[in-house]
Amino acid sequence: MKNYLFVSFLFFVSLFYGQKRIMFTYDDAGNQIRRYICVNCSAKNYSPDFYKDEETIISNDMFVENSIKYYPNPVKEVLYVQWENINNNEVIIIEVYTMTGQLLMSNNNLKNIEKFTISFISYPSGYYNVLLVYKNGEKRDLKIIKQ
Repeated sequence: MKNYLFVSFLFFVSLFYGQKRIMFTYDDAGNQIRRYICVNCSAKNYSPDFYKDEETIISNDMFVENSIKYYPNPVKEVLYVQWENINNNEVIIIEVYTMTGQLLMSNNNLKNIEKFTISFISYPSGYYNVLLVYKNGEKRDLKIIKQ
């Protein structure tokens, strides 16, 4: 009986808070016309005020360093990184390091890709380095704060 109550409780909590990271608006015919994303929110602190459309995110919340765009910083769950592959010089590796130099994540399957998402959910709060390695050997480092 205790397990049944616990599972029921989890179901109702997920029903109310679990799926509120993306919201859509529709026209009269039922077609999706706009997508809003909840930036830096979790189920605990849900509020409609956290939602922003993509243009607002790009213009207000995106950080730009050396032609690399990323948001949000500080990050709670997911970091979005975007870059431009110019003159056949493309990003070939993305790595996430702790401030002590421990490698947490590495991805080298980035051929013809110009954007990537990095999950920070399992990482503890603190400071991190995201390293982008280009085909010509050039490296770019992003300082990220995890809340």
